[in-house]
Amino acid sequence: MRTMILILALGWLTCCPGCGGTSDLATVQGVVTLDGQPLPDAQVWFDPQAEGGRTSTAVTDSSGRFELLYAAGVKGAMIGEHHVRISTYVEGGEVEVNQPTITEKVPAKYAEPGAIKTQVSPGKNTINIELDSK
Repeated sequence: MRTMILILALGWLTCCPGCGGTSDLATVQGVVTLDGQPLPDAQVWFDPQAEGGRTSTAVTDSSGRFELLYAAGVKGAMIGEHHVRISTYVEGGEVEVNQPTITEKVPAKYAEPGAIKTQVSPGKNTINIELDSK
């Protein structure tokens, strides 16, 4: 009986629009560049401005490409306005044991909430992010 109630509750949450289910999500991919060059190994955060929103994240590949994840195994970001933050800094040992500290390549202004604003629309989104070192 408890299992059945749990299954029904989880099913309702994933189908209920506006209740934190995946129906409020859209896929987001793009390329991050710095001074016109692809920015590899950058951490990307899309912070939704809607109340109760959850941040979606990605790490760029060697070509600066990213695809956002909302949760483990769930691609996308909440539909609506987002503040985007970008950073390449990794503290030594944070990701892997004996990993050296990676210095920041991105100007500090791009790590500040609200420096980059974008809109995620229903469906598939391609959002390219062009940064400059000035």
